[in-house]
Amino acid sequence: MAVGRLLVIAPDHDLRRSLAFVLEAEGYEVDAVGALLRPISGYDAVVVDQKAIAGADGRTSNLVTSAPVVLLAARLHPDMAGAVAEVVELPAIGNAVSLAVRRAMQVPA
Repeated sequence: MAVGRLLVIAPDHDLRRSLAFVLEAEGYEVDAVGALLRPISGYDAVVVDQKAIAGADGRTSNLVTSAPVVLLAARLHPDMAGAVAEVVELPAIGNAVSLAVRRAMQVPA
């Protein structure tokens, strides 16, 4: 049985595949897409690369979900910090994404 259901949004194909692989190995059911889907529902958490949702000013443009969001960001716009549950600074090292997902879902490691 899956630990939880995740949506991964990342425009880069290799990043998307890597994230899905790592999170599936952790026991999550993962749907991975290259662009934002609307509406986002039915997920326990959303892992999103900032490039998939950032406008020209660096702020999140149109991410609407009731699930906690784990944002992958190389440079976080200050206004984005309050809109997400966890931020993973890129490049992500080790199990940083998996741990951020667990914290966002409030699941003990």
